[in-house]
Amino acid sequence: ASLKGKCGYIFGLVPTGRGPLLPLSNRATRHDGEASLSHGIMESFIFIERFLSDQLNDFVVRGTEHLSHKITVFSDASWAARPPLTRGLGFVAFVVFFPDGSSVYASAEVPQEVLALLLEHQKYIYQLEVMALCGTYFSLPIERFASCDILHFADNTAANITSIKGYAKVEDAALMVSAYNIQIARAAARIRIEYVPSKKNIADLPSRPLEPEWQTSKIPFVFPSLSSWGSW
Repeated sequence: ASLKGKCGYIFGLVPTGRGPLLPLSNRATRHDGEASLSHGIMESFIFIERFLSDQLNDFVVRGTEHLSHKITVFSDASWAARPPLTRGLGFVAFVVFFPDGSSVYASAEVPQEVLALLLEHQKYIYQLEVMALCGTYFSLPIERFASCDILHFADNTAANITSIKGYAKVEDAALMVSAYNIQIARAAARIRIEYVPSKKNIADLPSRPLEPEWQTSKIPFVFPSLSSWGSW
């Protein structure tokens, strides 16, 4: 509880969200004498250590008057049971429109090893929507978003709320949005996440197995490290 409180104060200094504190909160409220270090707690420690040792000096808390360039982003995900795949078939995608008129997109099947990292929650789609949204800012050099106003559209309300609040009851989603918030803070960018109906979501098509031919540049989707969400 003491560690959670101190880290909560530090995380509150910059817009990183408090997702990494969820496993610590869960442990602090348990009264069964459990003392082992769960995977979630170890992930929290890795994230906190990374934040304190590598990232804190990079953060510059600025006003918004320096923001001039506007970027529009769409993200989406899909999931379906697909025997013999143990964890089904998942896809994530995003499309980014830059102020100079250029655009890029990413579309990728989620590896089974990555799905194995997720807690099964409503057939994975919630976490995959969070992953698609957050992964946008790890798949491109963060400099592309520096000092920009970002308008990000996605069609999953739960994932949108998680990303806005920087917190989730599901530990893997909480860690993903915290890593994402650190990226946004590093870029000194301002992001607004808005709901868009699926039929109007430009990223809907590339998030499906039958990917269309797009007249824009395709880039790889960068998935979280298989060893740690905190190193994404």
